[in-house]
Amino acid sequence: MKSKKRVSVIIPCYNQENFIQKAIESILQQSYSNWECIIIDDGSTDGSAKLIQSLIKDDERCKYVYQKNQGVSKARNNGFSLSTGSYIQFLDGDDWLHQDKIEKHVNFLENNPEVEIVYCNHYHYYQNKDLYEQYAFTVVKNLKQEVLFEWDRAFNIPPHAPLYRKTVWKENELPHPKDYNLRYEDWVFWALLGLKNCAISSMNESLAYYRVHGTNFTSSYKDKSINALLAANYIAGLLNSGEKTKFLNHTIAYYLNEFYEKKSLEEFKTKLSWKLGKKISSLVYWVLPKSIKNKYRISGK
Repeated sequence: MKSKKRVSVIIPCYNQENFIQKAIESILQQSYSNWECIIIDDGSTDGSAKLIQSLIKDDERCKYVYQKNQGVSKARNNGFSLSTGSYIQFLDGDDWLHQDKIEKHVNFLENNPEVEIVYCNHYHYYQNKDLYEQYAFTVVKNLKQEVLFEWDRAFNIPPHAPLYRKTVWKENELPHPKDYNLRYEDWVFWALLGLKNCAISSMNESLAYYRVHGTNFTSSYKDKSINALLAANYIAGLLNSGEKTKFLNHTIAYYLNEFYEKKSLEEFKTKLSWKLGKKISSLVYWVLPKSIKNKYRISGK
């Protein structure tokens, strides 16, 4: 089925001069032509603004909007408020899409009117290694349960992998809550969709690219656990009492266990001077699992 419905592509950007060109060009080159691209510059201080405006100056489907730095959630909300399309495609400024991504997803939704969100697999692109690695998601069967209890495990779909019907959100509703502006904003975003019981489906094709580089959000194990638990606390406030207790118990146990496991491993590595390519005593060598020996190339000689 050939659709003529407009797709609104929303790209938040903050100091991504080195990456934003790839993101924008992946939209300009889409096989599906009825789109608008709204680029929200979240207070960039590098050369992003000049580069963006030079890239889109000849295409009236593109719009550049500058805002004071407020974070990715508010940038996406701002772009969403300006959107006029029937479908929503989010895209971070350092990622990009396959040229057929929008067309294939629009056609899927047009042919499957009961589905509200369709997502694809994607590639991780490791910037420092110039390496692509295919990443296949599990098929979501129960969005609410999987978002609540499998986040950072079996479920972790980035916002640009799906295409969304705009009707997923009610009139005057925004994708990101105004009262949450902390890390793990994507978990909160997906939790809200899960609580809507959105009908979601997948396409077994890799049509999106996620760039892994030094400026992606990373943190220590401690910071990661703290940020996850802060997000979980917000999500818990949206649940009924029975769901809240189960969700918090499960989540706290998972992130504390992950933190202590990784902390213990780091301490063990430090105490044994356990570094890449390091030779260790034959006594310790023989008690290490084969997978660890192979991963760290540990020799017992």
